[in-house]
Amino acid sequence: NTWQRNGSAFRKQAPPPRGSVIASLLSILLTISIVVSLPFLASANEGNISQGAILFNNNCASCHRGGENMIQPAKTLQEKDLVKNLGSADQATLQKFFTDSFVHKLLNFPSVPGGKLSESNILDVTSYISDQALGNKW
Repeated sequence: NTWQRNGSAFRKQAPPPRGSVIASLLSILLTISIVVSLPFLASANEGNISQGAILFNNNCASCHRGGENMIQPAKTLQEKDLVKNLGSADQATLQKFFTDSFVHKLLNFPSVPGGKLSESNILDVTSYISDQALGNKW
């Protein structure tokens, strides 16, 4: 029990019901856990950019050094060209393009086992390319 001022008089106030205190604590804990989890949830579909840089430099740079395109110069990996040609420079768009691309399916990537990039490799490389393009890092 606590005392609360009511105008010029004090009156005794009953404590909140025990259930409402527990519900409030649970609500606070749930809110904290959601806020703490958000960065992890947002990055669940993002690849490892550092690993993507290594894969890119070992496999893609022969045609795309510095974000250029040695085969089709108008189709660079610069954000403006990716948006113009693919509609977006985000990772998911790049991954879809890469996996659907007949040309990229035929390529042999020398630094990976079997010469083909795995889904994880593609996720890493496309995350790196998207990061470079959207960050104007080329």
